[in-house]
Amino acid sequence: MEFLNDKSVIAGVICSLTAAIVELFRRITKNSKKIEEKLETCEQEHRRRDSEYLALSNKLSRMEGEQEGIKNLANQVLLLIAEKNKNKNNKKQ
Repeated sequence: MEFLNDKSVIAGVICSLTAAIVELFRRITKNSKKIEEKLETCEQEHRRRDSEYLALSNKLSRMEGEQEGIKNLANQVLLLIAEKNKNKNNKKQ
């Protein structure tokens, strides 16, 4: 072990640490790219879902308006029928 001196040990440690840092950097970069791809996919899905929710909300609003119109029409018809019946009963008397 005489051939190993402090400089060669330090150089070996530096090489090992450098290799570890390079490998960690590669893994972080690779994982970062995967995360960015997943995030983009997720954001696209959110945009699609948001537009779908907006379309459903518009459809629901329209249907509620139509329902309100039908209720108003039905009430007007009932009032007309009641008025006709009242006039009919007044004529009989």
